[in-house]
Amino acid sequence: MFDQAMINRRAAAKATFGTEIIVRPDGVTERTIVAVIKHHGISSVPGLPQGHCDQITIKVDNDSSTGLSAAEFDKTKATCRLPKRKGATPAEAKIIDIIHQDAGMVTYEVR
Repeated sequence: MFDQAMINRRAAAKATFGTEIIVRPDGVTERTIVAVIKHHGISSVPGLPQGHCDQITIKVDNDSSTGLSAAEFDKTKATCRLPKRKGATPAEAKIIDIIHQDAGMVTYEVR
């Protein structure tokens, strides 16, 4: 029952805050999905003391046809094309890790 409620709520979030992006779960095969993109500013890069990058998260359907499901996610291959800041031209980015997931949606860290 709770899982179905989470699935039912995802359309409202995407309709209000969603942006179309291109995702490549295997690094090659593309599909266009709608993601809620959050730009968190600049963060340090783990393992690189002087390194900094944009900290971005995407929240997408936990579904392999309308989003990027947690089951198909491969952190060594998954990429996407999205604006790295508000109003910017979409650019290539690596999908790093799962931040949060439920039956309806998954939040990924992007760099």
